[in-house]
Amino acid sequence: MSLEVIKSGLCDTVQDSGRYRFAAIGVNPGGPMDWHAAGMANALLGNDINAALLEHYYPAATFRVLDDCRLAIAGADFCCSVNGVSVGHNRSFAVRKNDTITYTQKKAGEIAYLAIQGGFHLPMIMGSTATNLLCAFGGMQGRRLQAGDLLQCVANSDTLVTDINTKLTFTANRSNDTIAVMEGAEWQQLNSSQQHQILACMWEKSTQANRMGIALHSSAWLRPEIAGIISSPVSMGTVQQIPDGSLMVLAADHQTIGGYARILQIARSSLPDVVQLPPRAAFRFEMISAAEAITRESNMKLQIANMRTVVLTNRLYEKSK
Repeated sequence: MSLEVIKSGLCDTVQDSGRYRFAAIGVNPGGPMDWHAAGMANALLGNDINAALLEHYYPAATFRVLDDCRLAIAGADFCCSVNGVSVGHNRSFAVRKNDTITYTQKKAGEIAYLAIQGGFHLPMIMGSTATNLLCAFGGMQGRRLQAGDLLQCVANSDTLVTDINTKLTFTANRSNDTIAVMEGAEWQQLNSSQQHQILACMWEKSTQANRMGIALHSSAWLRPEIAGIISSPVSMGTVQQIPDGSLMVLAADHQTIGGYARILQIARSSLPDVVQLPPRAAFRFEMISAAEAITRESNMKLQIANMRTVVLTNRLYEKSK
């Protein structure tokens, strides 16, 4: 089973959960910008949660289906259609040989995920198939997808092109008004007034956003002088104050160390909200404890696991008939 790219998009890459344990040699984890949407796309097909899938920005690529298979779409709503007919959102669906998959409109969100039953089959580099555009490895030769690329699926004897699971959908039920954060390593460099201010003022997502980082601005932020630090470890969701006074949220392709003050750390449960917010969207930070951050993340992981269990149970039931 495979898909052919017949028209490239703005930035379409192969991603999986990423490559870890290599930060010491300067290799970032990479992986999906929206871990929850990527996980749900795989779960809707009963895939391993870490299976390789496609990450899309709008305008996204157009594909030709080369073999009957089942796909799932999750994350941003780009109005995915098959042969001009909408397939809905956050759901799985069957496609047949020579069908054409297009994205016709950016309706909500910034990043969409397309998964195939069994996952896409690509070479593993440092334990992952994720595309690292900066280092030019992983995924499809370390680059964005382009016209003519063929994406093969992992062989899967359980693939059933029927109406099974087509009614399985999910809703994120997110609130983008607040972004949950924890104290960063240099939080105490702010005095109590500054700490109160950073949580009270409205922040705006800048148009300066990509897979490396997302800039945040606020006219109410007084931009306190914060001393630089010895280059120290950072992770996705680390919020640094950069020299111009704005904040920078480190994203999936972040550097492995940084010399700017790490004043906040976005909870993993809120990372999907940050990356899916449109440019110029406004929000406030909500300070939570590490224990609360773990609980929220665990609940989102449980939603993914439950969806995958439902899909696999349905599949076993249909095979037993």
